[in-house]
Amino acid sequence: MRITLFSALLLSLIFLPACGNRKKKHRDKCDNEMEATNKYTTERGSTVWVLVVDMLDEKPKSDPFTLIDVHVDDLNKLHLTVEYSGGCKAHEFKILGSRAILKSLPAQRPIMITHNANGDDCRAIIREEILVDISDFAYTKENGSEIILLIDGQRLSYIYQAPGHNDK
Repeated sequence: MRITLFSALLLSLIFLPACGNRKKKHRDKCDNEMEATNKYTTERGSTVWVLVVDMLDEKPKSDPFTLIDVHVDDLNKLHLTVEYSGGCKAHEFKILGSRAILKSLPAQRPIMITHNANGDDCRAIIREEILVDISDFAYTKENGSEIILLIDGQRLSYIYQAPGHNDK
């Protein structure tokens, strides 16, 4: 009896690893899955990822850029206007939402935006519009669920709209 119970426990531990596992190899695998589903391309050809991450684990580097405008619409979309120098290569942006939500009413989620110029040393000033789905940043995926997004010193109210529940 003990051997069967031990064998069952051992097998369950072998097949248990999933995205919630803190081991790096499993987190990398899950980040790759997440990147594949949360990847966007802008009209200029820049790549944008929207990811929920452990901010304490993440130490992202960022090339210079200016956040000109940011707002959330009522369709779970984040609108960003960014400006950066370049013009010769495709750039990459990551919009990183913290897994850790600050307890308040309403709850708050820190957001970090990073820019990778991919070594583009051209000097044109590029202004780019970025539009991405931020449903994964919702407090809960229940219609009307509110959270404050803390982005670059700004507080943006985001109210999740469940598909088919847009009031407008």
